[in-house]
Amino acid sequence: MNSILQSINLIDKPIKWLTSQNVVMAAVTILAVWGGFGNYMLYFITGMTSIPEDVYESAKIDGANGVQTFFHITLPMLAPVMKVVLMLAITGAFKDYESILVLTNGGPGNRSNVMFLYIYNLIFPSSGNTNPQIGYGALLSVVAAVIVGGVTGIYLLVSKKLDDVV
Repeated sequence: MNSILQSINLIDKPIKWLTSQNVVMAAVTILAVWGGFGNYMLYFITGMTSIPEDVYESAKIDGANGVQTFFHITLPMLAPVMKVVLMLAITGAFKDYESILVLTNGGPGNRSNVMFLYIYNLIFPSSGNTNPQIGYGALLSVVAAVIVGGVTGIYLLVSKKLDDVV
């Protein structure tokens, strides 16, 4: 990434993606988005193929251009797929700690430490700390499950209200 950014003159010197406290979360976020991109794209492609061709033909006969067709036909008919993808992305973001564990183990300076990685490190301590805190980790796991359930519930409530409006 650094060589690409340097070749198009966006940066002068290489960025320390995983060791700089200022950029580590951006690097982890880019990795998470890139990791889920293929799966979500598959959902969208499947959704696009399920839209009947007659609808596009009708829009073309009525004089709709490409932009109008996209905003008035494609997006509304992809709404159910978008809801599923958004729900998967939200829940995946909460539990995506494995890549952070492998890349930075929460560092530098705990800047990339997320909720589930913290819980994991409590229950399965690294070699420096040999005293697992299983009870506290289990309690935090229950709290984390309640938080994820609450966010999911809020999402489903907002999603249902948006369905009722449209």
